Amino acid sequence: RNFNPPKVGKINPPLTVGKGGAVFESSNNREGSPIRLKLVSSVASTAETSDTAIIVGLMTLPEYRGKGFGTLCLLRICQDLINNGKTVYLTYDNPNAGRIYRKIGFREIGMWWMAELK
Repeated sequence: RNFNPPKVGKINPPLTVGKGGAVFESSNNREGSPIRLKLVSSVASTAETSDTAIIVGLMTLPEYRGKGFGTLCLLRICQDLINNGKTVYLTYDNPNAGRIYRKIGFREIGMWWMAELK
């Protein structure tokens, strides 16, 4: 499936989408050059093989939630992974995260269980 990240209109403060799924807030000096970046939302992948990857660690700072930045990060990393021929999987226990995942096309295919051996 081809993901097309949503267009982000004029945002104050300015935000930058980084490679692999991160959104940064930037502040500029008087000449307009960036002087500081603040990570406001990010996601990562782990356990990658030649044809699969697992999405982990989707986060957005509280003051930036509900503005689509988590979705933007997720779309970006999924597109990168899919463009590299990978099938993308994830697990979650946060209902808010689950809504984002379903909104962009993920579907539940099973349950993931973890056991601790003592």
